[in-house]
Amino acid sequence: MWCKSLKLPFGKSFSEDEYIFLSHQTGEAITDNKGKYALDRLIKKLEIKRISIHGLRHTHASILVSKGVLVPTIAKRLSNTAEMINNVYGHSYEAMEMQTVNVFDDSLKSTGYHLGGVFKTQPPQPAI
Repeated sequence: MWCKSLKLPFGKSFSEDEYIFLSHQTGEAITDNKGKYALDRLIKKLEIKRISIHGLRHTHASILVSKGVLVPTIAKRLSNTAEMINNVYGHSYEAMEMQTVNVFDDSLKSTGYHLGGVFKTQPPQPAI
């Protein structure tokens, strides 16, 4: 884990409940205020819309959900439970379910299969 390798040269130990952001200069945890000020400076420099660290974290999770990353993987990255991810981002998974249905439907149609249960080997013939 990168946090452990960063702290060890400074003679510091590491525990699993450590802060997420660590200073590369000292190996110390970056406090909320330091992180906020660093993010604010970056936002100003890049001339982009303001976002909080929490908002950035939420955006990160939303992008992972939209790309189909598995819930346990997202939960681990955010140090949360799978239940929490499902509770907060469940609406995104519902939208993905509809996409899945459409992909499956399109796949069946490309083979000539109709969701009504009729397999079409030839196009329907006009009535005489």
